[in-house]
Amino acid sequence: MPEAKTRFRVVATLLVLWWVTIFVATHIPAQNLPTTPVGDKTEHYLAYGVLAFLLCLFLRIRGTSVLRSAVMTLAVCAAYGAFDELTQPFFNRVADVWDWVADVVGAATGTLICTALLWAISKSK
Repeated sequence: MPEAKTRFRVVATLLVLWWVTIFVATHIPAQNLPTTPVGDKTEHYLAYGVLAFLLCLFLRIRGTSVLRSAVMTLAVCAAYGAFDELTQPFFNRVADVWDWVADVVGAATGTLICTALLWAISKSK
């Protein structure tokens, strides 16, 4: 099944690249950050929404059940978001509980979108 292997590799690669990207972006010293047209909380929401979508998709492609994928995705993203916030002061950044809340809400949204999309695809077959 080369198609399934290719799908797995693509999703795994995207997940790793995105995770590394957001790790680096959230650990750049504050004075070196570029300005963006959206607010900080929106950036967190979107970053973790994409992270959760890719992680949930990765887990589903690996054969993990829908419920377990959703729970694992939310738990991992919430824990990583906390780790991310707690390590930012080492890089001249501020740990903010509201950034973490935006991370978790984004992760929940990404998980829901992934789950709903995969459900809709499975029903259309």
